[in-house]
Amino acid sequence: MFSYDISKKAEYKFRLVASLVILALLIVAITRHGLSGPAFFEIGVFGGGFAGVTFAHSFWAIRQIAKQEKGDPTT
Repeated sequence: MFSYDISKKAEYKFRLVASLVILALLIVAITRHGLSGPAFFEIGVFGGGFAGVTFAHSFWAIRQIAKQEKGDPTT
């Protein structure tokens, strides 16, 4: 299913921060200009969905790497 690479922990942290920035920019754009017509589909679904999935995967990967570094046998 999901996979992660221990050597890319810094990249996962960057992706986590970048996805938060993208989500924040989307929220600002939505509150300032609103979403009507195709803008909802393009910005809200695709942009928000991509940033959300990236955030979730990066958070999960960092958590798994932290468990593995700690020596937790349940990883």
